[in-house]
Amino acid sequence: MTGIAGALLETAYGYVQFYLLQPGNWLGYRPDYGRPWGIFQQVNVMASFLATGLVISAWLYGEARNRIEKGIILLAPLFMPAMLWVIASRSGWLGVAIGVPMVLVHLWGLDRARFRQWATALGTGVILAVVVGLTAGEGGRSAEAITSQGLRPQVYEHSLRMIAEKPVAGWGYGRFQHDFLHSHADWRTAEEGRAPLRENYAHPHNELLYWGIEGGALPMLAILAFALWVAWRVIAHGPRGEKWLLLALLVPLSVHSMLELPFYHSLAHWLVMLLIIGMVSQRCWATQEKGNRYTFGIRVGAWLAVPVVWVFMGTHLQTLWQIKTYIESEGNDALALTTAVNPLGIPNEIEFLVMTQHLTAARELGWTEDIKYYQDWAEEHAKLLPSSALYQNLMIAKTYSENDPDFINRYKRLFPQWTKTLNNNK
Repeated sequence: MTGIAGALLETAYGYVQFYLLQPGNWLGYRPDYGRPWGIFQQVNVMASFLATGLVISAWLYGEARNRIEKGIILLAPLFMPAMLWVIASRSGWLGVAIGVPMVLVHLWGLDRARFRQWATALGTGVILAVVVGLTAGEGGRSAEAITSQGLRPQVYEHSLRMIAEKPVAGWGYGRFQHDFLHSHADWRTAEEGRAPLRENYAHPHNELLYWGIEGGALPMLAILAFALWVAWRVIAHGPRGEKWLLLALLVPLSVHSMLELPFYHSLAHWLVMLLIIGMVSQRCWATQEKGNRYTFGIRVGAWLAVPVVWVFMGTHLQTLWQIKTYIESEGNDALALTTAVNPLGIPNEIEFLVMTQHLTAARELGWTEDIKYYQDWAEEHAKLLPSSALYQNLMIAKTYSENDPDFINRYKRLFPQWTKTLNNNK
């Protein structure tokens, strides 16, 4: 019930964002955006979480033993479809389109009465979604945006080129952001007419391609082999009447991982995926219980894990709030960063903001040695995690201390869409 409880809480929070929050709210949600993102700060991550919760609700409804459980579980098919509709996430819709028919087949074979009850709740939820969509105000996602492919085909095409170029050992683990940016710039230079990327990519929005670029064909084949093996185990050895269900539970998050990077955005997604895989393996693999007298360490670890996680998450939220305060002050609130308690959650972002703050202070006070220190740090940082913001800061530092035409040409080659910024800083 933990998974469905989390999904229902996110659904309720989504309705609060959609209907109740006003501009300037302390939660940072923009009502004019019109697409609730829940606690995840990203609409597609929210959508796949709800899609997973919707599929889980069908499984739990088939096993519910009392009316209270059934009533709580039916809230999912009743209220989640409307939220999935207003979020307008194609990855969420695709996960639902594949997963829901599979769990309906499961419920049909399990219990016709429960099938009718869950399907009726789902149908009512779809009607509610239509009503919500027709009565929604401004904002939301346009039909043009929904049908647009964006730059994903270009990103996938270049990712395949990179894998083909280094299929054995890949480009190196941890080097995707640097190598993708530079190789794409080389490709764009060699083939005129290629459009520049509108954003800086740290992931190709496909988990298979990501591992193929960094590690070569071997990790790609390993992931594919594992996925096919799990599917075979479910089909060949899964409990009778549950095979469609077990496959459906894996669908929403698996689909999303092939279109974006949910496991890097949300720890909850990763934990849910592990729990589902564990549950599937428990039902499809023969297990043998063995007694273990040495449980002291396990029990102590279990007791300590909860407060440690609570402390980490609490201090991490405090750090995120301080960063939000610093960014909203446009860098004027210098104390916001120094009072951040836990930089371990987002070390690279904290380091970048602190170094940017040092650069600003060094320029204002004329500290040339500190500016030179920033240049050295930024050049080293750019070897793994280049970004337009980092290069803009580096450009400002170099403009202050020296004229470097080679760097300017490199900046234009890597980020041609930001050359206007370069002209404004001349």
